[in-house]
Order: sequence, then structure tokens, then C-alpha cells
Amino acid sequence: MNMVNIDKYPERWVAYFDLLGFKNLLNDHKKDPQFILEIYNDVLKELDTSENQNLRKKKILDYCWFSDTFLIWSENNDEHCFCNLEKATFCFFTGLLENMVPVRGAIGYGPFYADKAQSIYIGQALIDAYQYTENQQWLNYVFTPNTTDKMQKVGIAPQKLLKYAPIPADLKNKIYSDNNLRKGIVYAFTYSADDTLGNYIFNYINNMKRECKSKRQRDIQKYENSLSWLEMQKKKWVDIQKK
Repeated sequence: MNMVNIDKYPERWVAYFDLLGFKNLLNDHKKDPQFILEIYNDVLKELDTSENQNLRKKKILDYCWFSDTFLIWSENNDEHCFCNLEKATFCFFTGLLENMVPVRGAIGYGPFYADKAQSIYIGQALIDAYQYTENQQWLNYVFTPNTTDKMQKVGIAPQKLLKYAPIPADLKNKIYSDNNLRKGIVYAFTYSADDTLGNYIFNYINNMKRECKSKRQRDIQKYENSLSWLEMQKKKWVDIQKK
């Protein structure tokens, strides 16, 4: 195996996604592997869109997957790459929910080395995105504090992006059990003004909650946290429009 070339260890935006309940699906459908393959095909269809393939050819974005984990990363750390990554992330996330696939994720930032030929993926950006994904108790994706800091440095004000809002402290305590992840400002995807898609997403998550086979409160709570967040943000926009 070749040694990792540190010179190819640039700072990048990295999106990390985790399919929820995938292990349970595998256990529930041991005798029906076709069911799992169909879910995978739906997921990969959302990831491997013609637009993403085009960005990949231009070396603006790249992506990979292993088991129930999916990564999308940018070629560099400029504003253009972030905008493309954010769009790909948004489409991937909403596409999965539309297909009734529960998912959570995060966009991290920092040094990141990717060698697809040898399946090597290392760096602080990956750790950043991983930590904020795997500790989330809901269906959503977030911008980590490292990401929002860098966004502002390249001229992107996260507070001006209508599809995202900072998570208030009380909800952050429900979503993150790790005190270290409760620090800093974390932006999450949410309902925005006159957002038809937001209503659809609310319905997708509500339907998944109803169909969830798990009886564990921890699993049900993930859906409830997601729905509470969307309801809270929708009410905020309704109140603004009344003024």
C-alpha cells in the first residue's frame, strides 16, 4: 500500500450521511435480500444523479458509500464548491425521505484526504461530520460550527439561507447527548417561508414514524424531535407573515 501523500490533504467541505435503522432492516429481511437491494438502488439513484455525475467529471464533487454510510466531498474549500455540495446534500436528503428512507447527516469542514482506489478516507472534516451525524437524535442534517465559521469566511452568511436555522439550546439538548456537541452554533435544515417542500417533508417523516416497527422510545423520539423542529419553524414563518 502506498503511503498517504500529505500534500494531497486539502481543506474541504464533507457531507456524511447515515441511514437509520439499516441494521434492523437487514435483520428483518434476511430471507428477502431483494428488498434491501431495492432500498440501496433508491439511495444510489439520489446520490448518483446526472448533475452529480457531471460535477464529478469536472472534479468539483466526489462521493462514495460503504454499508449504510454515504460521503460527498468537495474538491476544495471555496464558495462555489460549498454551494454545489449544499445543493447535492439537500437533494440527497430530501430524495431519501421521499423514498421513506430515514437518514441523518452533517456537513463538516477541515482537512480531508480521499483515495477511492484504496478506500482511504481520513481527516478532521470527516471526524467533524461523523461526530455531528452519529450523535443526532432526529432525521435531519446540520452544518457543524466549523462549517458555519468557514462559510462566513468565504462570504456565505448561514443566517441568510432560508432553508436553514440555528438549533435553539433546549432542542439541541434533546438532539445531542454529548455536551461538547452542544457548544457553538449548529444550523439545521428546516421549513422556510411558503415552503411546499417543507410540508411534504413533514408528511414523509410523520408517515415513517407511523410505520416504524421499533417500540423503543429512543427510536420514536428521533421522529418526534424532527417533527417538533419543523412545526416550530413553520410557526415562526406564519407569525412573521402575520406582522
